[in-house]
Amino acid sequence: MVGDRLFVGGHAAAAVSSNGGSTWKDVPSLSGADPMGWAITSDAVLVGGHPGLFRSTDGGATFTKVTGAGAVSDAHAIGATGDTVYVASPEAGLLASSDGGKSWKTVDAEAGRSFMGTILVDPKDPRRLIAPDMSSGLQTSSDGGKTWKSLGGPMGTMAAAWNPKDINQIVAVGMGGSELSIDGGKTWKQADLPKGTSAVGYDTTGSTLYAGALDGQNARTFRSTDGGTTWKATA
Repeated sequence: MVGDRLFVGGHAAAAVSSNGGSTWKDVPSLSGADPMGWAITSDAVLVGGHPGLFRSTDGGATFTKVTGAGAVSDAHAIGATGDTVYVASPEAGLLASSDGGKSWKTVDAEAGRSFMGTILVDPKDPRRLIAPDMSSGLQTSSDGGKTWKSLGGPMGTMAAAWNPKDINQIVAVGMGGSELSIDGGKTWKQADLPKGTSAVGYDTTGSTLYAGALDGQNARTFRSTDGGTTWKATA
């Protein structure tokens, strides 16, 4: 979610909905961007993919590829709060920015190479991170990515989201299925998400959980208003 707009991305394209997924429009400026992770800074929307980083300064209406000091190649995972941004790349490891992604410093050239999707960054403590790790489950850091430890969740985690009104409520999706935690990752239980789900996200109110599932060559979106117990297709 970017404000009240719902985005979904795949290898070839991205689409946006302004009515909770009932109808969709193509985002031409993200054609071929292979969007994997999304992040909102204080003044921009950042999207990471195989070609690199893309930035929008008009709320996600249009995106341009980031070049110069802000460029990052093969950005598989990204997360932000305020002007603090983290990017994980299989080529460069874990990078951090304190100026909204305009410039970067290497945190650890080896860490984060298998991270995927959106890195969750605590808005009250930007040094606290949770990242989906394709080689394991979720990984968490309390020192800005310098050190990491396992947080559990499904094996081969591809996506994770937390409720913005209660960040101890986390849902994660991986090759090993889907799991939900209500205590910040201390314990997990199996979650019943739509078949084929590979992306999840909450709306800004925390009352609606969205799931993106692959249906053949197309993506379908679903919503749940009871914490993931029941689901309805958005269109």
